This record gives sequence, C-alpha cells and structure tokens, in this order.
Amino acid sequence: MCPSYNNIGNVYDRQGCKYEEALEYYQKDLDITVRLVGDHLDVAKSYNNIGSLYVSQGKYEEALEMHKKSLDIKTRIHSGDNHPDVANSFNNIGAVYAGKGDLENALVQYQKALEIRTRVFGSEHPDVAVTIQNIGIVYGKKGDRTAATEMYTKAYHIFLKKLGPDHPQTQGLKPFVNE
Repeated sequence: MCPSYNNIGNVYDRQGCKYEEALEYYQKDLDITVRLVGDHLDVAKSYNNIGSLYVSQGKYEEALEMHKKSLDIKTRIHSGDNHPDVANSFNNIGAVYAGKGDLENALVQYQKALEIRTRVFGSEHPDVAVTIQNIGIVYGKKGDRTAATEMYTKAYHIFLKKLGPDHPQTQGLKPFVNE
C-alpha cells in the first residue's frame, strides 16, 4: 500500500549488505499497509519481502515465520490453494527449509508448489520447470544423483520447449541432463 517504502526497501535489499535499512523500510510498508487494509495481498507481499530478506541473512526461523504468514493470507484471500500466489509461497517455504538443511520438509513444500502449478498452468509451463529444478536441487543435496538428474532433465526439456535453447534457464541446466 505504500510502494515508496517497499521500493526503497527493495533498493537496499538488492545492494546485498544493507539489510537493516531494507528491513526498516519493509517494516514501515508492512505497518502502514496492515493499518490501512488489514488482510490484503499487499500485506502478504510485505511478509514475503521480509522473509526473503531474512533468507539472505541466513535467519531461517524468522524467514519461515514471515513466509508462513504470507501463505496464510494468500490462502484465505484466494479461498484455498488453487492459485499461483499460494504456489509461490510454498516454493518460498521450501527454499527456507532447503537453506536450513531440512531437506525432507523442503521436498514436501516443493511438491505442494509443483502440484498447484501443474494444476493451474499445465505440465509444460516454465514455473513448473522451476519447481522441478528446485526438487532436483534438493535431491542433489541429499546425494541422490539419479533423482536429481531426472528432475533436471524434466525441467531442461520444459525450458527448451518453452524458452528455447539459448535462454539462461535452459543453458543453466544443460550440463546436468541426460539427453
């Protein structure tokens, strides 16, 4: 609701080392937005931004709390989990769990995101491929190279078909796939 504060927070966040300044502006945005509109997608966005900032700092418990608040609002506003915003929150929560080394919970969250994205977008959408790639990353961290390669290959073929061979997403997976 207060895009100026949010935008200033984004600038500090992207600088990579001005976390306190970014948090200050994200928090101002959140406080004003909650006061003006209560439960709203802009509030969920503010929680998401703060959660992502905490991930950048390695503050995973704080990040998890923020992303769960964002998910709660999105689920209520969208009347369930059949919306890309909800899938994005599950994906973000999966990334938090992966970052803190809780790979089983990361897989659970990524699977939820994949289910929603596949249902909403179909099986050959780039957002579906991103989630499949994230699942592959978790399998790689678990030491399951076979499952990781399988996921990377699935994601690669979606990116190849939808984005083309020269797209950075496609190129980024090429070394990891079985063709």
